[in-house]
Amino acid sequence: MSLIRRSYGTDDDNAQSLPETDYDNDKIPEVVINGGRPHLINLLWLSFGFFLSFSAFNGTSNILTSIDVNVGFNTSAILYAAFCFGSLFLSTSFISLCGPKWSVFLGAFCYTLFQAANLKGTAEYMYPSAVLLGLGASVLWAAQGSYVTLAAANYALNRGHPADSSQGIFQGIFFGVFQCNQVVGNLISGFIFLYVTGDGATHTLFYVYLGISGAGLIFLFLLRAETNPLMDIRLTVLSEADSDETVLKRVSAVAGIHLDRKMLIMIPILYYNGLEQGFITGDFTANTKEQRSREWVGFSMAVFGVVNAVSSVLAGRAIRSYGKIVVAAGTVAHGFLLAFVIYVHRFGDFKALYADHLWVLFVLAAAAGVGDAVWTTYPNTEIGTLFSDRIMPGYSTMKLWNSLGNVTILVLGNHVPLWAKATLVAAGLLLSVVAVIVLHSQRSRSRYSRV
Repeated sequence: MSLIRRSYGTDDDNAQSLPETDYDNDKIPEVVINGGRPHLINLLWLSFGFFLSFSAFNGTSNILTSIDVNVGFNTSAILYAAFCFGSLFLSTSFISLCGPKWSVFLGAFCYTLFQAANLKGTAEYMYPSAVLLGLGASVLWAAQGSYVTLAAANYALNRGHPADSSQGIFQGIFFGVFQCNQVVGNLISGFIFLYVTGDGATHTLFYVYLGISGAGLIFLFLLRAETNPLMDIRLTVLSEADSDETVLKRVSAVAGIHLDRKMLIMIPILYYNGLEQGFITGDFTANTKEQRSREWVGFSMAVFGVVNAVSSVLAGRAIRSYGKIVVAAGTVAHGFLLAFVIYVHRFGDFKALYADHLWVLFVLAAAAGVGDAVWTTYPNTEIGTLFSDRIMPGYSTMKLWNSLGNVTILVLGNHVPLWAKATLVAAGLLLSVVAVIVLHSQRSRSRYSRV
C-alpha cells in the first residue's frame, strides 16, 4: 500500500493538491500496448451515430428559414439561447452523473423529438422543442468532446505515445465523418423539393428525416463507453475529496475556467466558430432560396458538406504540426466568402449573378466548407489539448461561446442587411486570427523557456 498525492490544474504553480489518499499500486492499471484499435472503432461508431442524427437535423436547420423566415430564425435563436443556458448550468453536472456515453444518447434523443415537432411546424410546437433541443445539445456536444478526448488519449497511450498526440487526428476523423451529414441530408432535401410538389414535399422530407434521426439514436444507444483508467482514478479522488460538491460548484468550474489565460485567448476563436456557423446555416441558405429556389439550398449545402468533410480530415491530420498554416487556409477561405458577399450585396446584384453564373453559388459553398472545417477542428483540438485535465468544463465553455456566436447572428434575423451581418462575421474572423497568433506565440515562448 502506498500513499499517493495527486494534483489537478493547468499550471504547476496553481495546481490544487488533493487530500492524501491510500491506493494500492496493484489497482492502478498499466497501459496495454495493443495498437488502440478498439478506441478507433469507438470513435468511428460515435461519428456514424452523429452522422445519422445530424443528417436529419442539419438538413432541417438549413431549410427552416426558407420555409418560414420568422419562425425559422426565432426557433434557431431560442435553440441557441437554451444551448447557452445548458452549457453553463446543465452539461457538466449531467455528464458527471450519466457519463459521456449516456449523455450523448440522451442529448441525441432531444434531436429526434425536434424532428417530430417539425411535422407540425407551427410556433407552438417549434419553440418548446427548440428549448428542449438546446438543453440536450449542450449536453450532447460537451459529452462528445469528452468522449473523443478520452478515446484519443486511450488510443495514443495504447500505442505507447503521449496522451495528447492523437487529439488532432481523432477530432479530424470525427468531423470528417460527421460533416458528411451535410452531403446526405441536403441531397435528400434537394431531390425531394425538386421532384415532390406542394406541401407534400415538406411533410415527406420531415418523415424521412425523423426515420434517419431515429436510426442515429439506436446507433448511439449501442455505443460502447470510453474510459481512461488513470483518469478515472483521478476523478474518483476528486469525487471523494469533494463529497459535498453541488451543481453550483460544477457551474463555478465552467465560470472559473474563464480565469485561465489560455481560455481568455481562446474565447474569440470559440465565439467566431458560432458566428460563422450561424451565418452559413441561417443567412447563406436563406439568401440562396431567395435568389434561386428551395432545392438549390440542398444542392449547395451538399457541396459545402463534401468539401467540409474532406477538409476536416486533412485539417485534423495537419493541425498538430502545421497549425498556423491550417488556420491561414481557413482564414483565406472565409475571408473570400465574406468579402464577396459584402461587396456584391452592398454594390452589386446577387440575383443576376446567380442567374448568369450558377457556379458562383457552389464556389461560395466550397469556401464556406473549407473555412468551417478549420475553425471547427482547430478549437476542438486546442480545448482537448490545453484543458485535458478539465475536459467537461472546457468543452462546456467552448459550446457556451459557440452558442453565443450563433445567437448573435440569429437574433438579427432578417432585420439587418446581409452585407452588415457579413461585416460583423468578418470582424470576428480578424479577432480570431489575432487570438491564434497570440496563443501560438505564448506556446513558443513557453517551449523556449523550458530549453
